Amino acid sequence: MDTNMLAFDLLKVRELKINMATSVAVSRTLKDELSGFWIHLDADVLDDRIMPAVDYRMDGGLDFSELSELLMVLVSSR
Repeated sequence: MDTNMLAFDLLKVRELKINMATSVAVSRTLKDELSGFWIHLDADVLDDRIMPAVDYRMDGGLDFSELSELLMVLVSSR
């Protein structure tokens, strides 16, 4: 299926680094001239060591510093 949705898996996010991956996503959103966006955080993306009480457990998921960096970029964008 063709889609304009931008999606990075965790390996790609780690390759780009959190700041760059988030900045690319924000730039893509701003390109579409939207008036804003929602931030939906699913705890399943967090590393299993810090959030084991989820439906889909993610060994090697985001840690708190990565999550913090991601949210700082999103919140500080337009």
